[in-house]
Amino acid sequence: VHGSTKPEVKNQKIKEKIALPLFAYLEKSKKDLRQLFAEVDRNKDHRLSDVVLRSFLKKLGVVVQSREMHEILKEFDNNANGQIDMNEFIVLIEQLAASTDRSQVSPSRGDSRGVAVSYTHLRAHETPEHLVCRLLLEKK
Repeated sequence: VHGSTKPEVKNQKIKEKIALPLFAYLEKSKKDLRQLFAEVDRNKDHRLSDVVLRSFLKKLGVVVQSREMHEILKEFDNNANGQIDMNEFIVLIEQLAASTDRSQVSPSRGDSRGVAVSYTHLRAHETPEHLVCRLLLEKK
C-alpha cells in the first residue's frame, strides 16, 4: 500500500550519491529544510518535479539519472502525483540523514562535499511544522 509505511531510500548507491553533497550544501548555506525547499521550488508551486530536483542536484555537482529520480519519487511521493511536496521532501531528507553512513565521507576530496551533516544538525534547524511531520512519522 503506497504511503502506509515509513518510506526510505532503498537504493544505497542513489542515497549516498545525493546525501553527502546535499548535507554539505545545507551546512554551508545554514538553511533549514523549509528554506532549502523554497530555494529548490523556483516556480513557487509548492511541489518539486523530477526535473526540478535533478536540476538542483546538478547545481550541487550530482548527476542523477531519470530512472534514479523515479526510484526516489516512487518511495517518497505519498500522494502519487509525481512530485514531492514540502512534507515529502522533509521525510526524504530525514531518511537520508538517518541512514547515511558517515564513514564513507571523504574529507580529503578538497571540496565541500566531504562535510557530512548530522541528524542532530538537521534537528537543530527543524521548524515546528517539521517537528510535527517527524513526530507523526515516528508514531508506530
